[in-house]
Amino acid sequence: MPTINAKRQRDVSVFVLLFLALLLVLACAPTAPSGAAAPAPAPAIDREELRAVVQEAVAESSSDAVTAQEVEQLVNRAVAQSASESVSSEALETTVPRAVADALAEQNAGQSGAGSDARQALGTPDEVESFELTDVAGRTVTIEGPIERIILGEARQIYIVAALQPGNPFNKIIGWRDDLRRFDGDTYVKYMEIFPEVESIAEFGSPYSGEFSVEHAIALDADVVTLNLGGLERAREAGMLEQLDEVGIPVVVIDYRQEPLENTVPSTYLLGRLLGEEERAQEVVDFYLQQVNPVYSRIAQLEEEKPVVFMDTAAGIQTAEICCRTFGQANLGLLVERAGGVNLGSDLVPGWSGEVNPEQIIVADPDVIIGTGSNWFPYSPDGDFVSLGYFTETADARGRLQKLGRERPGWSELQAVKTGRHHTVWHQFYNSPYHFVVLQQFAKWFYPETFADIDPVANFAEFHDKFLPIEYSGIFWVTNQE
Repeated sequence: MPTINAKRQRDVSVFVLLFLALLLVLACAPTAPSGAAAPAPAPAIDREELRAVVQEAVAESSSDAVTAQEVEQLVNRAVAQSASESVSSEALETTVPRAVADALAEQNAGQSGAGSDARQALGTPDEVESFELTDVAGRTVTIEGPIERIILGEARQIYIVAALQPGNPFNKIIGWRDDLRRFDGDTYVKYMEIFPEVESIAEFGSPYSGEFSVEHAIALDADVVTLNLGGLERAREAGMLEQLDEVGIPVVVIDYRQEPLENTVPSTYLLGRLLGEEERAQEVVDFYLQQVNPVYSRIAQLEEEKPVVFMDTAAGIQTAEICCRTFGQANLGLLVERAGGVNLGSDLVPGWSGEVNPEQIIVADPDVIIGTGSNWFPYSPDGDFVSLGYFTETADARGRLQKLGRERPGWSELQAVKTGRHHTVWHQFYNSPYHFVVLQQFAKWFYPETFADIDPVANFAEFHDKFLPIEYSGIFWVTNQE
């Protein structure tokens, strides 16, 4: 693998020194003397100006081995660090060029000193010890640290990566699928407004259908690829795992979809280890357990009859009349059961999801119907789905849900529709660590008195405040009656 080795040597000889330059910048920044009042907030860093400064410094140092993406990563790190250290834009602009030139000159002269110390601290491929971890599929994976270049097998894994990576969650993401942009446009736009570099992240084909380009992963010098558990066998059958193994790119399997209540905690620990954010991962896990455990304990004490619930997956994504897919004994179907309901789909489909004959729903006449919806206009502009997410208005979502109840044959006579127990939740809960929110909301719908004091909206907003760089907004579930 001479290409990979050469690339990594370049990272040590140039990229690490450039990062050292930014560390030197921070070290040169003025600090308040002991006992003095804290300095006033520094002026905001202009990303474009800083990017230009770094690019000019690289050019003047006669280095042609630094890519535009690496310059962007340096800029992001500098901005994030400067925010916490109150480094002014003036300090960056005056010291970056000098620091870059000094660092490269020191390398060329074969000197040691600060540059050598920084390299030892960051570690070269030969100096950083490898470590082993066991992913949620039970696979033992050997990782060569440090991890700096990650390809997400699904872009929606950014839901958890963003919670674990303070500052810019895209610092280490060099590639992903296009599923966030296509199937959750609201979240994509929400992040793009803050981190415009999202648009330049390399897009890969599906890891599960043979579309994933191993050659592209090699060209980007990926350190690791993360896959969802649900697609592991298909990725193996497509030959992707074997090909990546041959070129030395490890694959780590996580899961927030098939067995979310069992695999969220270990998956979060795995990603925390890969990102070097173990303490942050523990904070996320602690918050998550604080949200789900009260639901479990209260449900265990209930003695009343459980409601029969039909999960209407991606309701109306084509037209209102086309019906119906549902979850079996997995995913949101499991959440229905853990929230104290009887999941109708567990008896109707053999796998984790599948098609259901509409007549079966009419005959069953479930107590509660819960659809899933999202902003699918880019994917299905003429669909009758219920759009939910960060930019949704309640009135619009309720109107679209009521249309489903009216136009699906026989649904207007179902007791769930007539009694106001017809709901829709954000589809992306099915594949994210946020599912603790909908677990709580399910429990409130099933047992309103028992869970009257639980506020899922406030808890979801708190998760955003504590862990995410984007603000909470919009709505993520709706009922057909006010």
